[in-house]
Amino acid sequence: MSKTSQDKYRQAGLCIFCGELPRENRITCQRCAERCQKNSKATRDRNIAAGKCCVCGSDELVTKRHCAGCAKKHYARTRRRYAEIKDEVFIAYGGYQCVCCGEKEKAFLTIDHINGGGHKHRKEIGFGRVYYWLRDNGYPEGFQVLCMNCQWGKKNCNGICPHQRSKNVQGN
Repeated sequence: MSKTSQDKYRQAGLCIFCGELPRENRITCQRCAERCQKNSKATRDRNIAAGKCCVCGSDELVTKRHCAGCAKKHYARTRRRYAEIKDEVFIAYGGYQCVCCGEKEKAFLTIDHINGGGHKHRKEIGFGRVYYWLRDNGYPEGFQVLCMNCQWGKKNCNGICPHQRSKNVQGN
């Protein structure tokens, strides 16, 4: 298909390959999307089997599956997607602010398992997968935003952050 045909279909709000109605908020219909995905997977698999870059077919691999240019794009896209999911998770759990001490510096904040068991849970779902798991499971209860100081203090002080312990002592 010529570039001008694709442009004409795109301007008309139709699938850029066949001119049918596209999927919602997409530029292709379901049939064309499936065909492209199948062709893309077949090409990727052929390239991997031949020891070439899975995206462009280059012989000069810098990682197990990517040449330098494709690796750079792949990891940039992965980092961007991870940051977006992290933002969604923190917003779902009250935003970028420690529920204990009020710390707001993003670099210091983390998601805490309120009742402990974080290591075991991460081992089950895969280390580095917590944000994905929380999103995919509808942001379940039992998690909170804590800064690393409060989380470490909670871990080493029988489940109670020293901030909370001092508040309880002052309150009595």
